[in-house]
Amino acid sequence: MSSPFTPAVKAEIDRCSTWLRNWLRAELPRVFSLEDSDAGHRQAQQWDARLKATLTQRGLVSLKQQKNPITDVRRVLKAIDLNHPALADVGFSTEEWTRINLPQETAVASRVAKPLDQPNEIAARAKALLMSQDWSDMAAGVAVATGRRSAEVLQTARFERASPWSVWFEGASPWSVWFEGALKRGTEAETLRFEIPTCDFRKLWP
Repeated sequence: MSSPFTPAVKAEIDRCSTWLRNWLRAELPRVFSLEDSDAGHRQAQQWDARLKATLTQRGLVSLKQQKNPITDVRRVLKAIDLNHPALADVGFSTEEWTRINLPQETAVASRVAKPLDQPNEIAARAKALLMSQDWSDMAAGVAVATGRRSAEVLQTARFERASPWSVWFEGASPWSVWFEGALKRGTEAETLRFEIPTCDFRKLWP
């Protein structure tokens, strides 16, 4: 490769923010033909320091603030060569990546694993809504009982009978309830299917 600005590299640079695009066009030639040697890695470390100094000057001081531009830079380096020597030196250490990602992973785990404070009260309320003669109450009850979006319940959902305590999402046997119309899956060729534990659906299908 004689130039870093091949079509693939240019395409990746163009995906970056304006200031980073300009920085890369000026600085990328310094490490484009880097050798995988001690001298080459020292040069890459200096280039990494220049990058992080620029980030700091732009007010991107914390690891979290620097994550996206550094990820963009590494993507550009990979467009030059998937095994570009600078990848070993440009970016964050394993410990720094862990510090960046841990809060996000902890937050996700907290959302997934957080128990309901009053599950019986929620189930009782869902049951009352399902027994209502008002369509809006019933729709709310279905949303609470299945965890599906109100837009799906009101616009795209289709349910069929299931076992007393479970609902099948997108199809099942005669003893399960099918749900069709997941808004986030509408463009997929394969139909998504999984079981959803519910509260009491037996009142709907005696």
